[in-house]
Amino acid sequence: MIQQIFRQPAYKEHLIYQPVREYNHTPNEKVRVYSDLHNADWWWKKQDTLRVGQTLVPIIFASDATQLSTHSGDHDVWPIYMSVGNLPSSVRAKPSMNGWILVAILPMPPKKDDSLEKDAWGKPRCALTAEEKEKYKAYKEDVIHQVLEHILKPLKEAMERGSNGEPPKGMMLECADGKVRIGVPQVAGWIADYQEYSKLYQINKDGCAVCEV
Repeated sequence: MIQQIFRQPAYKEHLIYQPVREYNHTPNEKVRVYSDLHNADWWWKKQDTLRVGQTLVPIIFASDATQLSTHSGDHDVWPIYMSVGNLPSSVRAKPSMNGWILVAILPMPPKKDDSLEKDAWGKPRCALTAEEKEKYKAYKEDVIHQVLEHILKPLKEAMERGSNGEPPKGMMLECADGKVRIGVPQVAGWIADYQEYSKLYQINKDGCAVCEV
């Protein structure tokens, strides 16, 4: 999928292959400008860890669970999309540029009472105990993480460093400008709401997905 983005002719004039530092010059001072991923310090720091000639490929994921129906049973989908920081945010934000690729649709395990026998009014005949609810919650989270591990396995392998900390070997990328580059993928971010962060990080609903609070 990374290759699919880099070889797109429509992105030929937009793809960025190396970090830059941009400044606004005034008569009295020079001011650093931060406007996108490629001119931020993060890219520079990551680039310094690579071999000469390698190109950093910042991977950005986005996910948003969506409810499809409430009339014939609750049906939800949880799609995961992927893009690269080598495309400017102005390009990624345009639906017409197709800067995001659907990677997978995560499974949505049924609600805790869906498998229970229902009465004539559609209510479960017996309620789950608190212990059973906790076990089922852990089961649903484990299912999601196992699927994510399977989906991200190729990316993880491409990011692995050598036994002595050597930079990753990377992957060959056929680019839209006709050149072949050695790309090294690195997860740069995951766009999601708080509810999804709670599931992805397996934290309590009042916990923080960034710090230890």
